[in-house]
Amino acid sequence: MNLASWGLSAVLEKAYFHVGRMIGASLLQGGSPPTFLANSMVDYMLYGIEGVQLRINNIPDIALQKVLKELEDASSVSEFQELLTAAAVIDLFQVEYSSCGSNNRQKEEARIIMFYDYLQDIEDGKVFLSTEPTKVQMALEKVLQFTTGCRSIPPLGFDSSPTINFCHDPAVTLPTSNTCSMSITLPTAIINVDTFSSRMTYGIGNSLGCLGHV
Repeated sequence: MNLASWGLSAVLEKAYFHVGRMIGASLLQGGSPPTFLANSMVDYMLYGIEGVQLRINNIPDIALQKVLKELEDASSVSEFQELLTAAAVIDLFQVEYSSCGSNNRQKEEARIIMFYDYLQDIEDGKVFLSTEPTKVQMALEKVLQFTTGCRSIPPLGFDSSPTINFCHDPAVTLPTSNTCSMSITLPTAIINVDTFSSRMTYGIGNSLGCLGHV
């Protein structure tokens, strides 16, 4: 059951009112006070919002507690930001495949392997945006920015998972993205690994700085 719905139902049925009366009666007769309320809730009841001191330990989500504690202990935002790796980028994405067994699905599974290998090559320093007059390496941050508009993973993560989609138009050989929906669309027309890498690099490298649909 949805917690918000349950809470509204309890209000309408005066459940909180009756529980409050029972607690009050217990206190008047020397009984023990309730121990199930968070400290911040007690502060709010006694002193109002100005008297509330929010505590990380009161947050029930253990994973969120950990992130907030790391943020609290970090001396700067850059210190908290994790080093971007190919594995970290891959873990962000949710892949939108075609139906199992379809011809498109086979193409998509082949291209997703090429994309993951491409990300690993970037991490290994094997992909370059340009080679003349000097070599400029491609960066995973650019792939992330191309897809989401962000150059790093937010400390609390994205609100929703970035997605990978596919374009089966044989005339399309460049990746496209929509930073509003945080999606990247991979072309399936390219079957050569080196060509796939060069077209990905060209498409991403020449569209950075554009937000929205590119």
